[in-house]
Amino acid sequence: SPAWEKAVNRRLTLSLDDQVDALHGLAERFPLDLTRVAIRGWSFGGYLAAMAVLRRPDVFHAGVSGAPVTDLRLYDTHYQER
Repeated sequence: SPAWEKAVNRRLTLSLDDQVDALHGLAERFPLDLTRVAIRGWSFGGYLAAMAVLRRPDVFHAGVSGAPVTDLRLYDTHYQER
């Protein structure tokens, strides 16, 4: 939505915070083993997966990053057209 796009503009780590919050919310309802959490994604999800294991290794212990956007300066698409 436009509101989400505005919220994450130049602050893409907010998506990571959402993933961590969602994981903890699920762990309150279901018996999850939080010592064995992995994340995977493609394109922006690949970027998010890489960012997750690098910035939050306390939460994400493994990740698979497919076709990630790794350098926004070299990526000329809708990510930059805001």
